[in-house]
Amino acid sequence: MNKNKHLLLLKIEDQEFNELFFGIQEIVNIKKSKLIPHVTLRGPYVHEPKNEQIQKIAEDILDGEPLKIEGAGLFNNNGTYYVYLKVNKSNLKKVFWKKDYPIKEYGFNPHITIYQGTDKSLANKLLHFLDAQNFHFECKNITLSSYILGDKQRKIDFEYSKLRNPKDYINDNKHFSYALFSKAKKYFHAS
Repeated sequence: MNKNKHLLLLKIEDQEFNELFFGIQEIVNIKKSKLIPHVTLRGPYVHEPKNEQIQKIAEDILDGEPLKIEGAGLFNNNGTYYVYLKVNKSNLKKVFWKKDYPIKEYGFNPHITIYQGTDKSLANKLLHFLDAQNFHFECKNITLSSYILGDKQRKIDFEYSKLRNPKDYINDNKHFSYALFSKAKKYFHAS
């Protein structure tokens, strides 16, 4: 019996946003995600979705319109806190399906998780910081990808290793987000 779980992800491949995402994780000392930032669109499936189904979803969601990332939120699931960035895009609700979190029961809340952990204080502090920044970003460089969760291993079909080292990015004062990183350093490392 196949115990793998298949997910469809909307990957954020915008280098500037990804450097910002990982830079914030670096400053806050959050364990860096193994995946590039993404929105889980569908799943888990017991069997890999058929190519025709994936193609239809791709046509609906990869329409050239940017993915809007604005605002932050927090939820608690059995003592694990999730801080996330809210996302919005037309047709997103049309393709969104999470077997374990049906919209009728949990609402429609597509997001990019930036923190997952048991430290409630850190989660609240990160949420407060992100809210204070009036966070807004638009990403056109998005792709649809499959992700497979197995019994003992994770198999991913993409890497974020093409990105610059977040420490280099944090110290690049020519970049528009330098001010945000400076604020984050002061906020999270204040004595």
